[in-house]
Amino acid sequence: EAGRANGNVLRYAHEELRADQEFVLACVQLDADTLQHASEELRADRQVVMAAVQIDGYALEYASEELQRDRSVVLAAVREEGGALEFASPKLRKDWYTVLTAVEHNASALVYADWELRVDRTFILEAVKLNGRVLEYALFEEFRDDPEIAGASADQLLSSIQHRRGPELEFALSSLASLAQHGGCAGQLASEHELLLRCLTVNRLEQRTRVMVISLFEQISQHAGAMLFNVAQCASSGDEDDEGGWLRYSSIEILQQWFAKDRGLFSSRAGQRAAIILAIGLQEMLENPMGVETREKTTVLLEEVMAFVGEEAPELLAAGGGGEECRLAHLSMLDARVLLHAWFFCNGEGSDTPSLATKHLDRGLLRSGSGLCL
Repeated sequence: EAGRANGNVLRYAHEELRADQEFVLACVQLDADTLQHASEELRADRQVVMAAVQIDGYALEYASEELQRDRSVVLAAVREEGGALEFASPKLRKDWYTVLTAVEHNASALVYADWELRVDRTFILEAVKLNGRVLEYALFEEFRDDPEIAGASADQLLSSIQHRRGPELEFALSSLASLAQHGGCAGQLASEHELLLRCLTVNRLEQRTRVMVISLFEQISQHAGAMLFNVAQCASSGDEDDEGGWLRYSSIEILQQWFAKDRGLFSSRAGQRAAIILAIGLQEMLENPMGVETREKTTVLLEEVMAFVGEEAPELLAAGGGGEECRLAHLSMLDARVLLHAWFFCNGEGSDTPSLATKHLDRGLLRSGSGLCL
């Protein structure tokens, strides 16, 4: 009964109990680490060891050498914890399937693989397809500079971020940042930027994740032209599509970074529209509480953005088509954002003037905060 209540009791148990299979099984199922206190005979007992490693793969350390050579036991251990590969036999540490299983669950397990696998390009390529972070533990720098390997690593990480949370997601984002900076994958990440925007939405309450994703957008800013439309669209999204406005404000931050880094990006028609969305977003931010220093910086940036729009595209703020006045100046920031969202994004490339969207606003078809596409 004591063994069932506290697995650690095995440590202080009599030798007879340490050799009792039923008692030891009860103990390791509560605390796999107590396998180390079992008798030598039971540490060679396949049933006992299998029960332990399925709870904690690292319990493989206390298994007999014979079971450390047992492929099914080792596979059970590395499926639970890839790092358990450290305690596998030398033969299994050069076995492709065993090592790939280990690194799929823990990229750092690669350091315990046999040297022949760690220097094998074909193996590393297969490994990064299972876990993109494996590339961080590759022996040769040339693997990190290999376009095919780096690309496969980025593909796997991008496909996995929607399923990761907490530290695992942060590690993946950190790896993507490294690939963008050193692996030549910035263009690849930019082409899949919608996955990153979705990551912002799903993890909107995770401040560290949010900061890392926004920073990643800054790293791939040389490809911002291909992302500008979607980011500006998110920056003008309605509250029904973006509860709490987290995606919108994050997208505004991305536009801020791009505007500060390269204003030439905003000279295109899409860029001019994005600049107006940025201005509205900055004005909305100023309507909320913030520190004095942040308020001053935001105010200066808003003035710079409006001056830019006035110089680059004065017609966007002028009268609308058909002689009708565009009354953006008389709208609230919320209505203006929704109006421009409809103007810019809901009709393909958007109309040349906001007059049509203004008519819909007059008819009550464009509701504040709705983000309704016309």
